[in-house]
Amino acid sequence: MDKFDRIQKLHRILKQGGRHSLLSLAEHLDCSTETVKRLVTKLRNEMSAPVFYDRSQHGYMYIPRDAEAFELPGVWLTAEEVQAFAVIISVIKTLENQVLSRDFELVEKKIHSVLSARGIESTSFISKIAFLPIKKSKCSTYIYNTVCQAVLQEKQLDLEYQDYTGKKTERTISPLKIVLYKDNWYLDAYCHKREALRSFMLSRINNCQTLKRQIKKVGAEKQKRHFEESYGIFAGKAKHQAKIRFYPQVAREVANQSWHPDQHAEWEDNELILTFPYSDDRELVREILSYGNNAEVIAPAKLKNKIRNILRGMWEIYS
Repeated sequence: MDKFDRIQKLHRILKQGGRHSLLSLAEHLDCSTETVKRLVTKLRNEMSAPVFYDRSQHGYMYIPRDAEAFELPGVWLTAEEVQAFAVIISVIKTLENQVLSRDFELVEKKIHSVLSARGIESTSFISKIAFLPIKKSKCSTYIYNTVCQAVLQEKQLDLEYQDYTGKKTERTISPLKIVLYKDNWYLDAYCHKREALRSFMLSRINNCQTLKRQIKKVGAEKQKRHFEESYGIFAGKAKHQAKIRFYPQVAREVANQSWHPDQHAEWEDNELILTFPYSDDRELVREILSYGNNAEVIAPAKLKNKIRNILRGMWEIYS
């Protein structure tokens, strides 16, 4: 969370009323108490916020008679909020003449009112901030609806699945959660054929049928370990540790990215060394190749050799 997002969040906490201790604000803002003090000073001195410290209660608050009229100057939306609004408005625009389009219009109106309250012209927001889905695979409405219903009703599914090589298999699964990842829908599930947790891309499900049997329950912690431990959409217990060197042309850009919750970054002059765990290397290989000669795999040797073989094949095509 950067400084401006923290100021926004601090303002909203104080706007709700009540007194808030230094420690509680530090916890809410995920920062030190010294940082909270600096943010409060900035709010009070630079933005004329009605911040008051109640010594008797040892807490910060907005002066009640002034709090209602005070708002932060300017736009003051976090990057995540701008993105969320852009995505929601974009999706609603695709629902024209659909059954629930009128219901979603109420959501759009609410967004417009929130933007207006922060001094943002709605038409300007829509024309100047866009959400562009990339490499989005088309998913059958029937498949999506059937899967959603099975997830919500906790019923097993029979399905025919076609993997990225074109191979088709029939599976019985216990659907657990639907995930939107990089503009595509995936289904986290327990596969009764493999007797293990798996992820299925909805656009690769050719057909499916809901069964009357209840799903096999899988604990939230076990799901989290399986689906979040590895890199990207390919889940499973992390078996390898990737170590990648990013050269100066892209190092700063990569330093601001989150590749994995357990990543470790270190600088060697102007080069960034990024280390993180992974299980399946397919998505990782594509990501590394997208950086061309600005990224170099240091370890493991198996990953480095795989990149080398792909580049050798590309050289033969283009030479």
